[in-house]
Amino acid sequence: MSPAAELAPRPADVPTLRQEPGPDVLIVAAGFEDRAATVLSSLAGMKLRNVVVVRYSPFIQENERSYDEMIRRLGTDYGTPRIVEVRMDPHAVSRFSHDLEDSLRGLRCGGHGQVWVDVSAFPMYGICTVLKSSREIYPYKEVRLFYTEAAEYFPTLEEYRASAGVRKMQGAGALPESLTSEMSENLILPFFAGSMKEGPTCLMLYAGYEKHRSWGVVEHINPNRLVLVYGRPGRPDLEWRLEMSRGFHALIAATRPTAEETASTLDVSANLKLLDDYYELLYDNHNICLAPVCSKMQSVASFLFWERYRDVQLVFPLPVKYLPNRFSRGAGRVFSLVLPPPPGLAALALAAPARREAPETERGTVGGADPWRITE
Repeated sequence: MSPAAELAPRPADVPTLRQEPGPDVLIVAAGFEDRAATVLSSLAGMKLRNVVVVRYSPFIQENERSYDEMIRRLGTDYGTPRIVEVRMDPHAVSRFSHDLEDSLRGLRCGGHGQVWVDVSAFPMYGICTVLKSSREIYPYKEVRLFYTEAAEYFPTLEEYRASAGVRKMQGAGALPESLTSEMSENLILPFFAGSMKEGPTCLMLYAGYEKHRSWGVVEHINPNRLVLVYGRPGRPDLEWRLEMSRGFHALIAATRPTAEETASTLDVSANLKLLDDYYELLYDNHNICLAPVCSKMQSVASFLFWERYRDVQLVFPLPVKYLPNRFSRGAGRVFSLVLPPPPGLAALALAAPARREAPETERGTVGGADPWRITE
């Protein structure tokens, strides 16, 4: 099996993991979604040594309920772990990175071993920041990711069908209510700022289900070229979301030369190959910006892409606030993925064959004679 193939998340074998020595550090976030504590609950009875709990600020009721329950469970069901709280404020993420790295150093558990990171309740910028900090503080530890899918996502199929009926009757662009409030700002953290030079810019946008955030990052970057990467869900009951995402972004695609791609929302290796292909096409004469707005696993791919090519800039469009009742309901399957250690990424890049068709990625226009066009 090639290193790239190993970056496809698989259903987590929790019973087997509970029989292993366990991680040196477990990092979890006390988020408002039902799935936030699924991984932690499944590990009940396992003796944990160090647990970093990320607590969101400002303190909204839904997040605080999750935090209180996690602290209660950690005090009774996991031996006597050392519990460290690190606060995350979306308007002070650089401070979060600094505090997280200080906390990880303070645990004094260097050397080999494992760090487990549950990304289920982290936003996109949180995923990338936690991975950066973990791999810089513990470069020789293996990082295992956990991801719990939701049972149901917003907007729901019923909402989408209703909006389709409105569009048909009115000929208008009515679409379901968003997951967040209006766009606030584009977050470009100093350590993800890349190396911008004179010349044209290409923005690669993982196009999700929030049109105002996509418009916000496109208007802020004002790229000469745009790549829209639509997420293709792995579940048959969610396939309709691909069509919805295209509908959200139809007008954006018509604003400038645009290439469109479709990639798995789950398979990290397929997304990494797609990003690699565009990097080979663009790096000589373009600044490259990447905005992960769609799925959490695509954010993991975005981080690995930046880790390999530090000239790339990661951009995170932030909402004014999140709407807890508009994100998801319930918890579904739990997936697990082991990342190669940082030195292994160079070997991964060499091992990845150029222009190889990925089964989990629908190829768009990158290989064509004229990959850039104005979408009609």
